[in-house]
Amino acid sequence: MTKTTLVILLSSFMSNVDTSGDCWAWTGPTNGSGYGTFQDGSPKGVGAHRFSHSIFVGNSGSVIRHSCRNRACVKPTHLVTGTQSQNMQDKFLDGTGNTQKLTHDDVRAIRRDFIRYNQRRSNAHELAEHYGIGHKYVAKIAEGKALTYVN
Repeated sequence: MTKTTLVILLSSFMSNVDTSGDCWAWTGPTNGSGYGTFQDGSPKGVGAHRFSHSIFVGNSGSVIRHSCRNRACVKPTHLVTGTQSQNMQDKFLDGTGNTQKLTHDDVRAIRRDFIRYNQRRSNAHELAEHYGIGHKYVAKIAEGKALTYVN
């Protein structure tokens, strides 16, 4: 990327940012989940927070988390790299994402009940319906592949 292209992209990016508050609020287009989207010249564009992190900090991770818990924030000091597990834990604690309906006690109950019924397929469907989540997600929780931070 040339220096001129970078300056144009940065100018375009910052024209969609409100820096008046503690968070830098993205005022441009967003996706269905409330994350900003930015057309960086690639066919699909990029998440505004990912673009901000790559330009101001350097893209050092595949998962960019919001330490402020504000999906619309693009302030570089509020963006940190992490793992997918950490990101899922953030969403669990914030009550967002697929885990928003589950408490720690719910997760423990799913693991207990799934094992109690010898992992019958119908049991996964019953638990999924009870908790309002997908049956495949129930199996991942029960097998310790999802929500691993819940003891």
